[in-house]
Amino acid sequence: MTQKRILVSSAAGLLACSLLAQTAPPEASRYGFRPETLAVEPYLAERAGALAAVLGFDSWPRPAELYGAPAVGRLLFDEPARFSEEVRSCTTVRFGQEPWDHCVWSWKPGAGKRERSAPDSLDLEIIVTPSSRAAQEFLLTTLADNMMDTATLVKLYGEAPKPAGLGDVAVLVESRDGQDVRLSFTRANLVFRLRGYGALSDEVLPLARRLDERLLSQQLLPLDQLRSQQAKPRPPG
Repeated sequence: MTQKRILVSSAAGLLACSLLAQTAPPEASRYGFRPETLAVEPYLAERAGALAAVLGFDSWPRPAELYGAPAVGRLLFDEPARFSEEVRSCTTVRFGQEPWDHCVWSWKPGAGKRERSAPDSLDLEIIVTPSSRAAQEFLLTTLADNMMDTATLVKLYGEAPKPAGLGDVAVLVESRDGQDVRLSFTRANLVFRLRGYGALSDEVLPLARRLDERLLSQQLLPLDQLRSQQAKPRPPG
């Protein structure tokens, strides 16, 4: 009887350990980062956690203000004629159980403005989220979601320029020849991701600053009004 009790107790202990292993927080917790608003696979959460550590996630400002996405159009540029009409598409990203807007705009050089045979382009993503914490979690996980090994990822973004005065958090990555420029930043509850390639790579930072300025000039929104705006078309800017 004693031996049987020992076996039952051991089996229960093994089962408890197994359940704890399944419900334990992702490895990212060792970096002090745990996604609160996004459902993230453990491996991606761990990589995002490594980035959180090197980028100082714990000290990032988290304003309570909420904004809707700013209007986007060629009028954002100093030389609108330099660009073709934008192409826009929208999907959604889930934060908790709610879908939130994720829209993409793309431009090419305008007619007669193709300066190179390379596929010159400028792309902009705007993601609306329910909070600054949600925006920052989305930023970290998207930066981590690639094929680079974690050590290279941490080195790249740890050493990347952080443009002063842009958003709450900003990270800029540029190829050695300057032909591929990628910039990600958050401002309050919005995430902006830009990529300029070839002849339009020099437009990335000016466009980011203009979007940030335009956002700050907008009226703040209560959460229920921000929710009601999701998936509704917005006029071009």
